[in-house]
Amino acid sequence: MSEALERLVQESREAIPRARANALRLRGEDMLLLVPGKAAFELHTAHGLPIEIQIQVCANAGAMIDLGEYWRLMEEHRERSRADSKLQGLRTAGGVI
Repeated sequence: MSEALERLVQESREAIPRARANALRLRGEDMLLLVPGKAAFELHTAHGLPIEIQIQVCANAGAMIDLGEYWRLMEEHRERSRADSKLQGLRTAGGVI
């Protein structure tokens, strides 16, 4: 694992329990912290942090990731990538469209 990725994982391990403790203090009751799927998606696409590691870190901290939102964003990303790839293929095969 790269040094940057290791640092990101460690920061996540430290940040989630703090966020949960703050949420508990604000609510005054036991609750489960839900990490937005968009945050998990951005960690994956921008920083290369695999969703499996994010899930494990969250589980260890008593949190969950909104996987429905994560997978929706991932599918949108894949569709855009496929469309861009097809468009690029048309440009290189036949010149400018």
